[in-house]
Amino acid sequence: MADIHKYLGEGILAIYFVLIVAGLVMERRGKALPAAAAGVAHALLAAQVALGLILISSLDSDDSFNWLHPVFGVLAFGSLMMMSPLREKVGKNRGMIYSMGLAFVFVLAAYLLAPDLS
Repeated sequence: MADIHKYLGEGILAIYFVLIVAGLVMERRGKALPAAAAGVAHALLAAQVALGLILISSLDSDDSFNWLHPVFGVLAFGSLMMMSPLREKVGKNRGMIYSMGLAFVFVLAAYLLAPDLS
């Protein structure tokens, strides 16, 4: 399960990066990023956080890990709650891009602090 968590995290980083770039390009062309694309990325992030919580709960008491990794993972998921207020403040497309950008930063921080489970 740790491998699934690791590779899903790497995939989520790539997906958010592609969606942010695609959203910026589409915005310059006067179009909006499809909400379904962001929805899939957000669902994968939710699955990633759930897998992480399962992994943490299965650790032995003598196992150690960097506690900042799960904190940034939960912050990444929590940053998705900023989408609605941002959409109202800066517009539908930009709010989605900003929210995904914030999630990307937190996912990247979690990735860089990930424990080596090999």
